[in-house]
Amino acid sequence: MRKNTLTIVLVVVVILLSILLIGTALQNKKLRTTLPYLVPGEKIKYFDVTGANEELVKAEVLTKAPLSLIFIFNRKCSTCDGNILYWNRMAKLVKKDNVKIYGIILPGPTEMFNFKEKAKVSFDLFTPENREKFKNRFRIKINLAQTILCVGDKVGLIKLGQLGGDDYNLFLTTIKNFNNKKGGTS
Repeated sequence: MRKNTLTIVLVVVVILLSILLIGTALQNKKLRTTLPYLVPGEKIKYFDVTGANEELVKAEVLTKAPLSLIFIFNRKCSTCDGNILYWNRMAKLVKKDNVKIYGIILPGPTEMFNFKEKAKVSFDLFTPENREKFKNRFRIKINLAQTILCVGDKVGLIKLGQLGGDDYNLFLTTIKNFNNKKGGTS
C-alpha cells in the first residue's frame, strides 16, 4: 500500500513539473517576440530585398549559406555612420570565407544610392521589398544600426547600435572559428 501511495505522489509531481515546464516555455516564447530585436539562436524568417540594379533577391540563401552577415542601416540612426568603417573592413576580410553579406538600407532605394556614394561601402546594398514586413520580421522597433551574423537561418551574433573594436573582433573570431570547425578557409 505504501509503494502505491509513493508511486501516485511521484506521478503527480512529474505531471505538475511537466505542466510548469511547458508553461514556462510558452511564456519565454511570448516574451521573446516582444523584444525590440532578434536574439541569438532565433530563426530568421525568409525576406525579399531589391538590389541596386532593381532586381528582386530572395534571401532564402540564409538557409543555404553557412554564414551570412546582415548590416541594417536606418536613416534616423546616429550609430549607422559610425559602423560603416567596421562594416567595410569586415566585408573585405570575410569575402574569402564565403560569407554572404546583405547591407540593408531601410529608408528605400533613393537613400540606398545616396548612401552607397557617400559611404563608399565595399558590400552590396539592398532595400526590403516590403519595409514594414521586414521591420516586423526583424523586430526593428528602435532606430539603431544592427550587425547580425547568421549561422544558416539562425542568429549567431547580434549587435545593436555602435560597434566597437571588441564587437568587431568578436564577429571576426566567430566567423574564423566557425570556418575552422567546418574545414573552411580562415
